[in-house]
Amino acid sequence: MGGFEVAFAVGQLLTLVATLPTLLDARAYVPRKTSGYLQVGLVLMVMGLLGIGAYLGAAVTGLVVAAWTGIYV
Repeated sequence: MGGFEVAFAVGQLLTLVATLPTLLDARAYVPRKTSGYLQVGLVLMVMGLLGIGAYLGAAVTGLVVAAWTGIYV
């Protein structure tokens, strides 16, 4: 596991932390179209990270996708 993969995973972890207030606030509004595009982009990132063997980054990005799914639904 290289330093780049760890740096990427930490960056995605910060993205996950940033989504938590929106996820936990029932009154928060995120446009569905924007959220949907973001989810598709993140899923493609997971696929790319898995393809290059960056499993830690892919796992953390998968958690971000799960958080955005919670916001979207």
